[in-house]
Order: sequence, then C-alpha cells, then structure tokens
Amino acid sequence: MDKLAPSEQQLLEKIRQLPKEKVIEVENFIDVLVHQNQSASQQATWDQAIAQMANDPDIQAEIAAIDAEFAIAELEGLEDS
Repeated sequence: MDKLAPSEQQLLEKIRQLPKEKVIEVENFIDVLVHQNQSASQQATWDQAIAQMANDPDIQAEIAAIDAEFAIAELEGLEDS
C-alpha cells in the first residue's frame, strides 16, 4: 500500500477509535462507494465495446443480412393488421 498522507492517517486513527458498530457502518459505506465505482467502470467498458461493435464492418454486414431475412416477415405482419 502507498504511504498515506497525514490527513489519511488521521482519518484511519479516528476510525480505529470508533465503536465496533460504527466501524461496520464505515465499512459498509466504503463498500457501497467501491461498488458504485466498479459499476461505472464496467458500464464505460461495456459502452466502449458496443461502440466498437457498431463501427465494425463485419457486424454491420451481419446486421444487414439479418434485416434482409426478416424484411419479408415484417411486411407480411403489416399486411395482416
């Protein structure tokens, strides 16, 4: 672990002095913050992957082929309405 700044050391010392129940509350709060940060990072990674797929010529060609396959079925469904 990196060397802590004096303010971080003071914070840890204050946490160590808390009653056990309060320490658990602090731990839970930190867990929530870490989870939120991971979720945001995962979402950014997902968004980037989707953007890359959208620009991939092979995927664009596959989507066009699927659209062509279902175009007739879509038209038939509209005629029955």
